[in-house]
Amino acid sequence: MGRLNPYHAQGKSVLVLAVCWLALYIVPASAANEKVLVLLDSLEMQETHSKFLQNINPKAFDVTIGTMDTKSINLKEWDSWLFDKLVILGGATKLGPGVKKSIITDFFNAGHDVVLAISETCTSELRDLSISLGVDVAPLGNVVIDHFNFNSRLDGSDHTVVTSESLAELPAVFSRGTKGPVVFKGVPLSVSRESEVAFHAVTGSETAYSGIAGKALFPPKTPLAGKSLGLITLVQGRNNARVAVSGSTDMLSNKYYSAAAGNAEIAADVLRWTFRQKSVLRASPLRHRIVETNEISPALYRINDVVEVAVDIQECTDSVCKPFQGNDVQIEFVMLDPHVRTTLVSGNENGTFSAIVKVPDSYGVFKWVLDYRRLGYSWVSEAVTVPVRPFRHYEYERFIVQAYPYYASVASMMAGFFALGFFFMYSKESSK
Repeated sequence: MGRLNPYHAQGKSVLVLAVCWLALYIVPASAANEKVLVLLDSLEMQETHSKFLQNINPKAFDVTIGTMDTKSINLKEWDSWLFDKLVILGGATKLGPGVKKSIITDFFNAGHDVVLAISETCTSELRDLSISLGVDVAPLGNVVIDHFNFNSRLDGSDHTVVTSESLAELPAVFSRGTKGPVVFKGVPLSVSRESEVAFHAVTGSETAYSGIAGKALFPPKTPLAGKSLGLITLVQGRNNARVAVSGSTDMLSNKYYSAAAGNAEIAADVLRWTFRQKSVLRASPLRHRIVETNEISPALYRINDVVEVAVDIQECTDSVCKPFQGNDVQIEFVMLDPHVRTTLVSGNENGTFSAIVKVPDSYGVFKWVLDYRRLGYSWVSEAVTVPVRPFRHYEYERFIVQAYPYYASVASMMAGFFALGFFFMYSKESSK
């Protein structure tokens, strides 16, 4: 049998690698794109809301458009989600069997993003969906009213086509040049004060309130008003899934886009944020070492060890990640309660945050906990468990300052013993 030429074999392997790389490049880009399902109240919205739909970039996403009541559309097949993101522009049309409220809630809980825009005539199912996603909707019949800030060209006599310049100061959501006013006609939104995940991105002006058009309000009922009245509300889930809820489908229409430039800018920024095309934080696993021995990721600390802990955090925009520029990243050393809490300092241009910490004089099972939560940014949560042991018997100092009084007492006792012994041994009894 002839022997295999090693160079020939090596040439084959190189050829195989080249073919593999070529195959990667010739795979169509859409194969890696995320799938977006857009559900409309009616197909007419493809024309009336075409400018908003153009913001869903077909180069970055595979877009499927249908009506809300289409029976053939399913979000899920068996245990697999067929889409990555969902957009609903809802009105009086009911949801189809494949996109029920419970299915959409599970979709969000599974880590997928949802954009929900509702109108004054939306169904109770859409209102319940918004509530299940963390955003409360005013009771049926209530709309946003503002008798001082309204669009005179689009509004009738009830002042329900309102304008607002109240954008939240959120650089993580809005671009630097984005500003109002925004023209809005729809239902008011609210968020529980105890909510840790939902926040208003656009609110009504100071004179806006929630009420029934054409009817006066009487005390003691105090409606939603001013800054507590949301026009667009965002949710950053604990699983880093995102939700945007708008109380108006009209504000996303071409007609309202033409009435105010702020509508297009704000809608584009909110859509990019919800689809995680901006303000996404990515963190490396926590690293830690003992400074004195330079032992990296030790399995055990000793009390009073000096330890350096570090983590790399990057901010991703349009899949391009750069070092995160933050000055409020904190870490805790926890055993039931935090024993140490300190701010991590960014010491280089690679997004590395670090701190030098002295291990507390308490032993047990501790945990480094990094839980960074800031409005508009995805949550960063990292943890490492490290036990802390006491000194071993041979690791204590031979003589410690606190014991000097006891050392002196022992030395004085010994000196007294020798002095007394010497006195008895060498002294003579007096003769009588």
